[in-house]
Amino acid sequence: MHEEDDDFDVLLLLTAAHSRREACLSSVRREVHQQMIEGAWRAAMRTRHYLTVSRLDVPCVAAWMALYKNGFDSNFLNATSLT
Repeated sequence: MHEEDDDFDVLLLLTAAHSRREACLSSVRREVHQQMIEGAWRAAMRTRHYLTVSRLDVPCVAAWMALYKNGFDSNFLNATSLT
């Protein structure tokens, strides 16, 4: 009977250690995921700055303005992904 109690105690200790390990790993995984998201966001913000004013159309001749003036509301909303 004493040996069974020892086995039970060992199982409890192993379970507690495993739970602590999983909690630590979960925390580390969250941190890595957050850093990956921040890195991707920084890269996206850097590449976004390469769009210069000289590349933009004049608003009165831009395709979206023609769609806005001459198209239906549903077409404009679909083209701009506002739906």
